[in-house]
Amino acid sequence: MNAVQPQWRRSSFCQSDGCVEAARVGLEVWVRDSKLGAASPTVKLPRRQFERLVKSPRLLWHVLAMGGLKFSGMEEEAFLAGARAGEFGLALAVPVGAS
Repeated sequence: MNAVQPQWRRSSFCQSDGCVEAARVGLEVWVRDSKLGAASPTVKLPRRQFERLVKSPRLLWHVLAMGGLKFSGMEEEAFLAGARAGEFGLALAVPVGAS
């Protein structure tokens, strides 16, 4: 069986090596910490659930923390800005600049 090779993406708003990375794999969105690369825990969520969580950031960060991922406020904001700008190909009906 072939292992899935996700195409990890960072938000263009991320200006450091420490970024939230996301990959769409089938009907899931996988999330990891770029600082840790392949050693990072990977949280795998159904795409629709992930889209709902991005609209509720506090819950998103809680779910990711439960999976072993913790990010700084700057990393979180950069990821959300990119997600809201459509950089990850998610169906987010959230205008840029909305909280």
